[in-house]
Amino acid sequence: MDSKDTCPNGGKHKYITDEESGEIICLKCGNVEKLESNILEYKDRPEAERGKKFELGSFVGQTKNDRKKVKKKLPYLEKYDENLDRGNKMIEKYARALTSKTIVIERAQKIFTQARKLRRQIEPLAAACVLYACRENKISVSPNKLSKISHIKEKKFTSIYRKIHEMKGKLLPLDKAINKVRPVASKIGLPEKIVRKAEKILDEIPGSETGPSPIGIAGAMLFLVSKETKYSVTQKQLAKAVGVNPQTIMKSIKRLNGILKKYKIKAG
Repeated sequence: MDSKDTCPNGGKHKYITDEESGEIICLKCGNVEKLESNILEYKDRPEAERGKKFELGSFVGQTKNDRKKVKKKLPYLEKYDENLDRGNKMIEKYARALTSKTIVIERAQKIFTQARKLRRQIEPLAAACVLYACRENKISVSPNKLSKISHIKEKKFTSIYRKIHEMKGKLLPLDKAINKVRPVASKIGLPEKIVRKAEKILDEIPGSETGPSPIGIAGAMLFLVSKETKYSVTQKQLAKAVGVNPQTIMKSIKRLNGILKKYKIKAG
Protein backbone atom coordinates (compact mmCIF):
# COMPACT_ATOMS: atom_id res chain seq x y z
CA MET A 1 0.00 0.00 0.00
CA ASP A 2 1.32 3.42 -0.94
CA SER A 3 1.30 6.04 1.79
CA LYS A 4 -0.27 8.45 -0.69
CA ASP A 5 -3.40 6.28 -1.08
CA THR A 6 -6.60 7.51 0.51
CA CYS A 7 -7.55 5.92 3.82
CA PRO A 8 -10.99 4.17 3.76
CA ASN A 9 -11.88 6.07 6.92
CA GLY A 10 -11.31 9.43 5.23
CA GLY A 11 -8.23 11.50 4.35
CA LYS A 12 -4.69 10.20 4.10
CA HIS A 13 -3.28 7.33 6.10
CA LYS A 14 -1.73 8.24 9.44
CA TYR A 15 1.08 5.78 10.16
CA ILE A 16 2.86 4.85 13.38
CA THR A 17 5.55 2.25 14.10
CA ASP A 18 4.94 -0.62 16.58
CA GLU A 19 8.19 -0.83 18.57
CA GLU A 20 7.73 -4.47 19.49
CA SER A 21 6.63 -5.98 16.16
CA GLY A 22 8.32 -3.48 13.83
CA GLU A 23 5.06 -3.03 11.86
CA ILE A 24 4.09 0.33 10.39
CA ILE A 25 0.32 0.61 10.94
CA CYS A 26 -2.33 3.15 9.98
CA LEU A 27 -4.02 4.58 13.07
CA LYS A 28 -7.29 5.09 11.19
CA CYS A 29 -7.91 1.81 9.33
CA GLY A 30 -5.40 -0.56 10.96
CA ASN A 31 -3.76 -1.61 7.71
CA VAL A 32 -0.10 -2.61 7.87
CA GLU A 33 2.09 -0.65 5.48
CA LYS A 34 5.36 -2.63 5.95
CA LEU A 35 7.89 -3.94 8.45
CA GLU A 36 10.84 -1.85 9.55
CA SER A 37 13.86 -3.82 8.37
CA ASN A 38 16.04 -2.40 11.13
CA ILE A 39 13.77 -3.83 13.87
CA LEU A 40 13.95 -7.51 12.97
CA GLU A 41 17.35 -7.80 11.42
CA TYR A 42 19.15 -10.96 10.43
CA LYS A 43 22.88 -11.01 11.05
CA ASP A 44 25.18 -13.75 9.91
CA ARG A 45 27.94 -15.02 12.17
CA PRO A 46 31.46 -13.72 11.61
CA GLU A 47 32.65 -17.33 11.20
CA ALA A 48 30.42 -17.73 8.14
CA GLU A 49 31.95 -14.67 6.50
CA ARG A 50 35.40 -16.17 6.86
CA GLY A 51 34.29 -19.35 5.14
CA LYS A 52 34.01 -21.42 8.32
CA LYS A 53 31.25 -23.93 9.00
CA PHE A 54 27.92 -22.16 9.54
CA GLU A 55 26.07 -23.01 12.78
CA LEU A 56 22.46 -22.45 13.74
CA GLY A 57 21.62 -19.38 15.80
CA SER A 58 22.02 -15.66 15.32
CA PHE A 59 21.56 -12.41 17.19
CA VAL A 60 18.08 -11.02 17.71
CA GLY A 61 17.98 -7.29 17.06
CA GLN A 62 20.70 -4.88 15.96
CA THR A 63 23.22 -5.67 18.70
CA LYS A 64 24.28 -8.60 20.90
CA ASN A 65 22.64 -6.88 23.87
CA ASP A 66 19.26 -7.14 22.15
CA ARG A 67 19.22 -10.93 22.20
CA LYS A 68 17.72 -11.00 25.72
CA LYS A 69 15.10 -8.39 24.88
CA VAL A 70 12.85 -10.71 22.88
CA LYS A 71 9.68 -9.05 24.09
CA LYS A 72 8.86 -6.78 27.00
CA LYS A 73 6.21 -9.07 28.46
CA LEU A 74 8.04 -12.35 27.78
CA PRO A 75 10.07 -13.50 30.81
CA TYR A 76 13.61 -14.44 29.89
CA LEU A 77 15.03 -17.51 31.62
CA GLU A 78 18.69 -16.75 32.18
CA LYS A 79 19.72 -20.29 33.04
CA TYR A 80 17.75 -23.47 33.71
CA ASP A 81 19.21 -25.49 36.56
CA GLU A 82 17.98 -29.05 36.04
CA ASN A 83 19.54 -30.42 39.24
CA LEU A 84 18.02 -27.69 41.40
CA ASP A 85 14.60 -28.23 39.87
CA ARG A 86 14.85 -31.99 40.35
CA GLY A 87 15.98 -31.59 43.97
CA ASN A 88 13.10 -29.23 44.78
CA LYS A 89 10.60 -31.70 43.32
CA MET A 90 12.07 -34.56 45.37
CA ILE A 91 11.88 -32.44 48.54
CA GLU A 92 8.24 -31.58 47.91
CA LYS A 93 7.43 -35.26 47.29
CA TYR A 94 9.15 -36.50 50.48
CA ALA A 95 7.89 -33.68 52.70
CA ARG A 96 4.25 -33.99 51.63
CA ALA A 97 4.35 -37.69 52.51
CA LEU A 98 5.51 -36.80 56.03
CA THR A 99 3.66 -33.64 56.99
CA SER A 100 1.09 -31.12 55.76
CA LYS A 101 3.19 -28.15 56.92
CA THR A 102 4.47 -26.20 53.89
CA ILE A 103 7.18 -24.57 56.01
CA VAL A 104 9.10 -27.87 55.88
CA ILE A 105 9.13 -27.78 52.07
CA GLU A 106 10.22 -24.13 51.97
CA ARG A 107 12.94 -24.62 54.57
CA ALA A 108 14.25 -27.87 53.06
CA GLN A 109 14.46 -26.29 49.59
CA LYS A 110 16.43 -23.36 50.99
CA ILE A 111 18.82 -25.74 52.78
CA PHE A 112 19.17 -27.79 49.57
CA THR A 113 20.34 -24.68 47.67
CA GLN A 114 22.94 -23.96 50.35
CA ALA A 115 24.06 -27.59 50.73
CA ARG A 116 24.74 -28.24 47.05
CA LYS A 117 28.36 -27.29 47.62
CA LEU A 118 28.69 -30.61 49.49
CA ARG A 119 28.51 -32.25 46.04
CA ARG A 120 26.29 -35.19 46.94
CA GLN A 121 23.72 -37.15 44.93
CA ILE A 122 20.44 -35.27 44.48
CA GLU A 123 18.01 -37.78 46.05
CA PRO A 124 19.97 -38.46 49.29
CA LEU A 125 20.72 -34.74 49.66
CA ALA A 126 17.01 -33.90 49.23
CA ALA A 127 16.07 -36.51 51.85
CA ALA A 128 18.71 -35.16 54.28
CA CYS A 129 17.36 -31.61 53.84
CA VAL A 130 13.81 -32.79 54.59
CA LEU A 131 15.03 -34.59 57.73
CA TYR A 132 16.89 -31.47 58.88
CA ALA A 133 13.88 -29.22 58.21
CA CYS A 134 11.60 -31.58 60.17
CA ARG A 135 14.01 -31.61 63.11
CA GLU A 136 14.29 -27.82 62.93
CA ASN A 137 10.50 -27.46 63.15
CA LYS A 138 10.09 -30.15 65.85
CA ILE A 139 8.20 -32.53 63.57
CA SER A 140 8.52 -36.18 64.54
CA VAL A 141 10.11 -38.14 61.67
CA SER A 142 12.25 -41.25 61.95
CA PRO A 143 15.04 -41.90 59.41
CA ASN A 144 13.50 -45.35 58.90
CA LYS A 145 10.17 -43.84 57.78
CA LEU A 146 11.90 -41.36 55.49
CA SER A 147 13.91 -44.22 54.03
CA LYS A 148 10.72 -46.12 53.17
CA ILE A 149 9.12 -43.06 51.59
CA SER A 150 12.16 -42.05 49.54
CA HIS A 151 13.43 -45.60 48.80
CA ILE A 152 16.90 -44.47 49.87
CA LYS A 153 19.04 -46.34 52.41
CA GLU A 154 19.25 -44.58 55.77
CA LYS A 155 23.05 -44.38 55.88
CA LYS A 156 23.07 -42.56 52.52
CA PHE A 157 21.13 -39.54 53.76
CA THR A 158 21.92 -39.62 57.50
CA SER A 159 25.61 -39.08 56.73
CA ILE A 160 24.66 -36.06 54.61
CA TYR A 161 22.35 -34.87 57.40
CA ARG A 162 25.35 -34.76 59.75
CA LYS A 163 27.33 -32.79 57.13
CA ILE A 164 24.48 -30.28 56.85
CA HIS A 165 24.42 -29.98 60.65
CA GLU A 166 28.16 -29.18 60.60
CA MET A 167 27.74 -26.75 57.71
CA LYS A 168 24.90 -24.84 59.38
CA GLY A 169 26.70 -24.75 62.74
CA LYS A 170 23.34 -24.40 64.44
CA LEU A 171 22.29 -26.34 67.52
CA LEU A 172 18.97 -28.00 66.86
CA PRO A 173 16.51 -28.63 69.70
CA LEU A 174 17.05 -32.04 71.30
CA ASP A 175 14.82 -34.75 69.86
CA LYS A 176 13.17 -35.81 73.13
CA ALA A 177 11.07 -38.94 73.64
CA ILE A 178 8.41 -36.94 75.48
CA ASN A 179 7.70 -34.98 72.27
CA LYS A 180 7.06 -38.23 70.39
CA VAL A 181 4.41 -39.68 72.71
CA ARG A 182 1.35 -37.86 71.33
CA PRO A 183 2.08 -38.45 67.61
CA VAL A 184 2.57 -42.18 68.25
CA ALA A 185 -0.48 -42.46 70.56
CA SER A 186 -2.73 -40.71 68.02
CA LYS A 187 -1.82 -43.29 65.36
CA ILE A 188 -2.95 -46.22 67.50
CA GLY A 189 -5.90 -44.49 69.20
CA LEU A 190 -4.68 -44.41 72.79
CA PRO A 191 -6.71 -42.14 75.14
CA GLU A 192 -5.50 -38.93 76.75
CA LYS A 193 -4.98 -40.44 80.22
CA ILE A 194 -2.49 -42.98 78.82
CA VAL A 195 -0.67 -40.20 76.96
CA ARG A 196 -0.42 -38.02 80.07
CA LYS A 197 0.86 -40.87 82.20
CA ALA A 198 3.53 -41.75 79.63
CA GLU A 199 4.60 -38.09 79.36
CA LYS A 200 4.73 -37.72 83.15
CA ILE A 201 7.08 -40.71 83.53
CA LEU A 202 9.30 -39.63 80.63
CA ASP A 203 9.54 -36.16 82.14
CA GLU A 204 11.31 -37.74 85.14
CA ILE A 205 13.93 -39.37 82.90
CA PRO A 206 16.95 -37.27 81.77
CA GLY A 207 16.91 -36.59 78.01
CA SER A 208 20.39 -38.06 77.63
CA GLU A 209 19.02 -41.48 78.64
CA THR A 210 16.63 -41.81 75.71
CA GLY A 211 19.50 -42.59 73.35
CA PRO A 212 19.61 -42.24 69.57
CA SER A 213 15.98 -43.41 69.11
CA PRO A 214 13.66 -41.22 71.22
CA ILE A 215 10.65 -42.26 69.13
CA GLY A 216 11.38 -45.90 69.99
CA ILE A 217 11.50 -45.03 73.69
CA ALA A 218 8.18 -43.17 73.35
CA GLY A 219 6.61 -46.25 71.80
CA ALA A 220 8.10 -48.48 74.49
CA MET A 221 6.74 -46.22 77.24
CA LEU A 222 3.23 -46.36 75.75
CA PHE A 223 3.53 -50.14 75.65
CA LEU A 224 4.48 -50.37 79.35
CA VAL A 225 1.92 -47.80 80.54
CA SER A 226 -0.99 -49.41 78.66
CA LYS A 227 0.09 -53.01 79.34
CA GLU A 228 -2.10 -53.62 82.42
CA THR A 229 -5.10 -51.65 81.08
CA LYS A 230 -7.92 -52.29 78.63
CA TYR A 231 -6.05 -50.08 76.14
CA SER A 232 -3.03 -52.38 75.85
CA VAL A 233 -1.31 -52.46 72.46
CA THR A 234 0.99 -54.97 70.82
CA GLN A 235 4.60 -54.45 69.87
CA LYS A 236 3.58 -54.95 66.24
CA GLN A 237 1.03 -52.12 66.43
CA LEU A 238 3.60 -49.81 67.98
CA ALA A 239 6.24 -50.77 65.43
CA LYS A 240 3.87 -49.82 62.61
CA ALA A 241 2.96 -46.50 64.27
CA VAL A 242 6.59 -45.61 64.97
CA GLY A 243 7.84 -46.76 61.57
CA VAL A 244 10.30 -49.41 62.78
CA ASN A 245 10.33 -53.19 62.99
CA PRO A 246 9.00 -55.07 66.08
CA GLN A 247 12.55 -56.07 67.09
CA THR A 248 13.46 -52.40 67.49
CA ILE A 249 10.47 -51.85 69.79
CA MET A 250 11.50 -54.91 71.79
CA LYS A 251 15.01 -53.49 72.25
CA SER A 252 13.55 -50.10 73.26
CA ILE A 253 11.32 -51.78 75.87
CA LYS A 254 14.32 -53.64 77.31
CA ARG A 255 16.34 -50.41 77.40
CA LEU A 256 13.49 -48.47 78.99
CA ASN A 257 13.01 -51.10 81.71
CA GLY A 258 16.69 -50.68 82.58
CA ILE A 259 16.33 -46.89 82.77
CA LEU A 260 13.22 -47.10 84.96
CA LYS A 261 14.99 -49.52 87.28
CA LYS A 262 18.02 -47.23 87.45
CA TYR A 263 15.95 -44.21 88.52
CA LYS A 264 13.50 -46.31 90.58
CA ILE A 265 10.47 -45.22 88.55
CA LYS A 266 7.33 -47.35 88.22
CA ALA A 267 5.59 -47.54 84.85
CA GLY A 268 2.45 -49.31 86.11
